[in-house]
Amino acid sequence: MTETRSIAVVAERHIFYNAGLAAMLRREVGFAKVIRVHDYGSLAKILSTEFSVDFLALDFDLPGSSGLATIRELHEKQPAMRMAVFSDRTDLREVLSIISAGAHGFIPKQIGNGAELLKALQTVEEDGIFVPAELLERQRPQGDENEDEETINLEALSGLTDREQQVIRLLLAGHTNKVIARELGISPSTVKVHVHAAFRTLGVHSRLAALAALRVIRRTGTEA
Repeated sequence: MTETRSIAVVAERHIFYNAGLAAMLRREVGFAKVIRVHDYGSLAKILSTEFSVDFLALDFDLPGSSGLATIRELHEKQPAMRMAVFSDRTDLREVLSIISAGAHGFIPKQIGNGAELLKALQTVEEDGIFVPAELLERQRPQGDENEDEETINLEALSGLTDREQQVIRLLLAGHTNKVIARELGISPSTVKVHVHAAFRTLGVHSRLAALAALRVIRRTGTEA
């Protein structure tokens, strides 16, 4: 962890979970100062002060907050602040919407393994994007087969080579490496090389995280 990442805030309504996260961020991740709050009003007061918050562990259902709207607002006001959102939600579309709103990680409260929780926190703190791979294995988003360009973050995609973009587009459509290789007329091993290169550029470590990083919420007017 770099010296600039010195202050973290835990905004979590459950007292014991709040205390556990704060202890891990201080002792294991290495933040010099960890501030604990239990509602959005207290969080807003902290973020309005002069000092800069480097990391926020946010309860999605924090009392006084407004779900996705709160995440978007926090990200817009403090874009440099790393944000990990905690929730009991397991719906993949909801999770991807949370990432698309500006969070850098989605961490299920059901995680019972301390090592897994620490890895998730470190991934977000170290400028990565964390989403549990199990969510993708358990369910895939059932979107339209003809996804239009508005569902992909073209700005993020532009950082990839033409071939990497082709591979990632097929990957986001749910195709396996073998199918992608057949579609593009290349070998599965070459597909894997392009996938890994794209992951490095996007700062992600899994297919689901890549999907989250590149997905743009389709505005329907009905989002939380």
